[in-house]
Amino acid sequence: MAETITAQIAQEHFGIATNHECMENGELRFRLIGGDGNGYALTVASKSGAWQNSHSHSSFQEMYIVESKWMALATANPLGGGPCIQILTEKQSVITPLGQIHNVYLPSKAVIHTVRFGNRNPNPRWEGCPSFDEETKGLSESQILALASISQDPSTYR
Repeated sequence: MAETITAQIAQEHFGIATNHECMENGELRFRLIGGDGNGYALTVASKSGAWQNSHSHSSFQEMYIVESKWMALATANPLGGGPCIQILTEKQSVITPLGQIHNVYLPSKAVIHTVRFGNRNPNPRWEGCPSFDEETKGLSESQILALASISQDPSTYR
């Protein structure tokens, strides 16, 4: 029979911590964080769609997995001319490369999983990118879908 590991035992003996928050944009984040900086987050979008905060990572990667609805991943275009936007639908995933500036938009009540992995730095950094926020956060859901590289009619993702 399986033995329960409490949050206290996980922290004290294995270096695994939890950190749950209601973010400024209304998202709910439920995190499991390893002592090495790697971890997992379950994100439930707010009642209305919202952007997260633009950022990059120099010492780890993120894998986003869509559980329900869809998500938009905006990445900085190295050639300029605005962000590159990719739509991911249920059961699709994407991995962000090291150093890639990116932002995520979630429509109402979308659910995603984020796996943070490959950390080689004892003090991993989340590096905010306010200039990319200026390029992304002003985009409405209809603009996101119009700009996105998708293979089907965007109206099917609402």
